[in-house]
Amino acid sequence: MRGISITLTAAVFITVTMLDSLTVEGESDFKPIEFEPIPISTEKEAEECPINRTDDAQTFTEEEKDLLRRVATAEAGNQGEDGMWMVMSVVLNRVSMDPWPDSVKEVIEQPYQFVSIDGQCEYSEECGRALERVCSGDIAPQIVAFERKDGDVLVKYFYPAFTYKDHRFYTKK
Repeated sequence: MRGISITLTAAVFITVTMLDSLTVEGESDFKPIEFEPIPISTEKEAEECPINRTDDAQTFTEEEKDLLRRVATAEAGNQGEDGMWMVMSVVLNRVSMDPWPDSVKEVIEQPYQFVSIDGQCEYSEECGRALERVCSGDIAPQIVAFERKDGDVLVKYFYPAFTYKDHRFYTKK
């Protein structure tokens, strides 16, 4: 049976859907509230579940779509659809929050924030599905940063939220 796990951290709601290798970790004062996943018996019910969807379709220019695909492929090309979806979600959450710029291009091009996305890039089907998810309004809420899970730089500036494969994701302090 598939399920959805929800973790509440410091009054910030994080929803994560159907991720197989999710772990929560962080500083010693980080204490996740745990409860049973909500069971979902079919794929159709999973798609209709309102817990992690904004249901507000997003409109992006072709340039923005290309930038989102490029940054997701560069940062999480080996992480599958969910990993690339979370990277795109980080970009889009930054666009909607202070102190970051209010455009996809400006967020991605900020110095030292993401790896270089210059040059040719081929996109996987998984990347295309991740882009379709964010375009349909399915954006992981509140996550604004990530680093390799063995990194320890961002914990000084953000709250650790969860780890997915080899990335640790953070929320704004």
